[in-house]
Amino acid sequence: MADDEMMLKMAANWKRTRKLTYDLVKVVPAELLNKKVGRPIYDTMAKQIYEMSEMQIDYSEALDGKEPDFSTEVKRNFTVISGRELTRMLKSADDYFYSVIENIDDWYSEDYDILGEEFSAYNIMEMMIAHETFHQGQFAAMGYLLDLKFPKSWEREWSLHFS
Repeated sequence: MADDEMMLKMAANWKRTRKLTYDLVKVVPAELLNKKVGRPIYDTMAKQIYEMSEMQIDYSEALDGKEPDFSTEVKRNFTVISGRELTRMLKSADDYFYSVIENIDDWYSEDYDILGEEFSAYNIMEMMIAHETFHQGQFAAMGYLLDLKFPKSWEREWSLHFS
């Protein structure tokens, strides 16, 4: 029972964290999602959001007993990508993730291989949340640089006051 309760709390934390990304994609215009900044490789918010969905798929594959391929995160041309397309990618990654975690019985055994290291399902959930939060922090910094108007949820969740 404790495992089930913890899993539900972790899944709720994930959903809350991911919702902020969905909220961001809804309000930031495509030209700003695709605006290049001085960050190597993931130089646009769109590329970072795409990479976030790809990483979630990799983590889900590990939880699904497959061998994830972490080398494929940058594999498309991001000259223009719409918020709608990013939302579809995120939703597809979420759907796969939720279908996989329904079948996890033991959240604490270190049964899942990530790049040759063993992790528990709980640890993988923590990594997913940390990864998403890392990028959200980058988006907050980019927001200041690009003079973005962020969603109200970001102001509430992160105590950000963009104007």
